[in-house]
Amino acid sequence: MRAEILKKIICICLYLTLIAPFLIWGKFVFPYITPKTLFFRIIIEIALFFYILLIIYRPEYRPRFSKLTWAILIYLFIITFASIFGLDPYRSFWGNIERSEGLLTIYHLFIFFILITALFREKKDWFKFFNISIFVSLLVAFYALGQKIGVSFLLPSAGGARLTGTIGNASFLAAYLLMNIFLCLFLLVNKQERPWRIFYGLAFLFEAYILFETGTRGAALAFFGGLLVLAVLSAIFSKNKKIKLGFVGLFLLLIILGVSIWICRDQAWVRSNYTLDRLVSISPTDITTQSRLLGWRASWQGWLDRFFLGYGYENYNIAFNKYFPVLIYRDVGSQVWFDRAHNIIFDQAVPGGIFGLLAYLSILGLSFWVLWSKLMSWRKKREDSQENQSAVSYNQFGFIALIALLAAYFVQNFFVFDTLGTYILFYSVLGFLSYLSISRLPNKGAANQDKKGQSQSKPDSQPRPFFIIILALLFIWAIYIFNLKPALANTLSIKGMSYAYSDMYRQAISEFRKSLSYGTNQAPEIRHNLSRTVVKAFQSKQFSQQENIDNFKFAVEEMEKNFQMAPFNARHYAFAMSLYNAVAILNHDYYDKVIELGEHALSLSPTRPQLYYAMGQARISQKRYEEGLEYFRKAVELNPAVIESHWNLAAAYIIAGQDKLAEQEFRQMIELGFKYYSMANLQRLVRPYLIREDFYKLALVYQEMIKLEPNNPDFYAKLAASYKEIGQIDRAKQAVQKAVELDPDFADEAALFLEMLE
Repeated sequence: MRAEILKKIICICLYLTLIAPFLIWGKFVFPYITPKTLFFRIIIEIALFFYILLIIYRPEYRPRFSKLTWAILIYLFIITFASIFGLDPYRSFWGNIERSEGLLTIYHLFIFFILITALFREKKDWFKFFNISIFVSLLVAFYALGQKIGVSFLLPSAGGARLTGTIGNASFLAAYLLMNIFLCLFLLVNKQERPWRIFYGLAFLFEAYILFETGTRGAALAFFGGLLVLAVLSAIFSKNKKIKLGFVGLFLLLIILGVSIWICRDQAWVRSNYTLDRLVSISPTDITTQSRLLGWRASWQGWLDRFFLGYGYENYNIAFNKYFPVLIYRDVGSQVWFDRAHNIIFDQAVPGGIFGLLAYLSILGLSFWVLWSKLMSWRKKREDSQENQSAVSYNQFGFIALIALLAAYFVQNFFVFDTLGTYILFYSVLGFLSYLSISRLPNKGAANQDKKGQSQSKPDSQPRPFFIIILALLFIWAIYIFNLKPALANTLSIKGMSYAYSDMYRQAISEFRKSLSYGTNQAPEIRHNLSRTVVKAFQSKQFSQQENIDNFKFAVEEMEKNFQMAPFNARHYAFAMSLYNAVAILNHDYYDKVIELGEHALSLSPTRPQLYYAMGQARISQKRYEEGLEYFRKAVELNPAVIESHWNLAAAYIIAGQDKLAEQEFRQMIELGFKYYSMANLQRLVRPYLIREDFYKLALVYQEMIKLEPNNPDFYAKLAASYKEIGQIDRAKQAVQKAVELDPDFADEAALFLEMLE
């Protein structure tokens, strides 16, 4: 009886893991990712505790090993070995705050795999589990539909027109739904009851519609490819002529549909549909496609450096930084810090080397082999009395649906990468395939069965209370260290960020201090947020000079911990350089520190313009103009098509008093599409002229800004101050009077200003 209770508790835990994709909590940094992972890990740890007790009571529930189990174990061993001897073992184990993955989560997924293969031993167990997955996926899909129709109490889609649901990312939502869509097909052909078949058919159509509304090209192509695989294999293996012709017709329909969309790619009915428009826009000139291809080229170059064992799990960013493709950087809004290749081949090869890639591919290969062998056995004989009946009582189209699922999964991962939702489903399918393999083998517990096949278990063993207490304490400690402690650090960090957004910098820095005191894997990203906050706090003038010095000192000390923890991560150096440029206002020695860090960062990522920007800023601030200009010129040389690089060089020329060269840069920028007379760009011109104290040019800039916004009193006030500096008193009076006319609140300040003029 105790064993049955333990088994039920473990099964409930396994069912609960399926609701992870539905979880969101705004109290976390990365609210769509962190709560899902923490919930999953805690549930698995609780399940493992009860499972250890169960196998003491009932040894027959000990792990069952198939070829797939051994393949996964070999893969885990290789990536663990690669991580131990990689470039950042700490990050390999813990992952980072954004992905919440690392080996720690992968180990939990393997435990999940072991538990489901040990506990789910009948067809009904697996069908129940997959049914729950489909129900949860429908909730996620309905949430996304609510976003589309604008339900007020739901969080809006994080992807704008592209639906994101509770996953928070359109591509990840599409990948999650894609796997459940093919699970619907698997269950549809294996259920005999008509209501269930109608339910699965409707779920398939609805989730396919939501997938389409995500606008995710990779998932759409994977869905299309999966249906092609389904149609081809079904036509080959079906013995019913009508069914065979039906699938041939489906295959031809899919081909005609695809060709028609491509031929009509310039037609209004294609261009007016967001997803179809994105699909037909795939080309070598498409920005997303270019970024993918450039990223894959950098991945290949990085892989060659450590071909056999790679950089270690979660260390793709090191290889990408080293061979950063500068063409990816187009403007300040470009995404330039990649921690994934967005390609399953490189995402396995770069961290785990060729051995890690082959181990991963062997898992997929074995999965296809299990399903293919089932299909072949069906072809030879539908009812093989020598096989376990639970292993052959599936519809052959169900196996084809799973082959299509794995094919679609692989195709979509060729353009994106796994998140927890797809990981859970992938390991669930692997568990089911392992069950199919094991169910064909002689049962090790067969000796304990009577002639009728009923289980004759030995009497329950009795674990000692002392053992249970020690085990419970160990798991409580693990839950705290692996999950609760990082969660506390994370929630304190989001509180700090919230205070910072509200300009409550004293409270913000206090929360960051508390968060960092936990010393978790959340710290590197939290330190980046801290560095931004202390700079804004300094600019807010809410602190005394000594308090600002103390804040900067604390931030600098924390940033230096990032270097010690991850010396090969160029991103840490880039953030520190920005911080040191700001700190140098109080201590000019930090300008030299920027150069020192920059030289090291360039050895890790020699083609990043941002590093040259920071180094140029430091030298210009030291009035070592020629050195500073040289850094900005190098940034331009990396990619002359980037307006931002030309802008920084032009601003440096202005500060250095080389106006003719600045004008040349502006002319080149205009040729690249730069709008000189826009409000944003005119406002950016203020700072270099202010640093140079060229108030004549500053007055000209404010005049142009007033032309764009003639009713802005602040511009007139600043124009008056500029006129005052160049001695044009009458114009200064006229400008300040206009400011008061537009905003009477300026009256007292204007009176003082006029008195100064007199």
